Amino acid sequence: MKKEEYNLTISSVVAWDLTSGRTTAKMSKKLAEEIKELREKKGYTWRAVASAITRGEDSNQILGMDLCKMAAELLKENWD
Repeated sequence: MKKEEYNLTISSVVAWDLTSGRTTAKMSKKLAEEIKELREKKGYTWRAVASAITRGEDSNQILGMDLCKMAAELLKENWD
């Protein structure tokens, strides 16, 4: 999977929830599986996952952790 295959902006994928102080996502099963592949099979760091999914737009480690957690929860797997 190349970085260019993701045609997502951060606003189309994630939003900051002011109530909980955490990231929320519009996560499809396909996106969850792609995140899993990046993290587990390709060994991407949390920051690299966020950067790949959002094309580097405002990506950081916490966003990557949140994306990995949401993907794992959707797939009913352990996220860390």
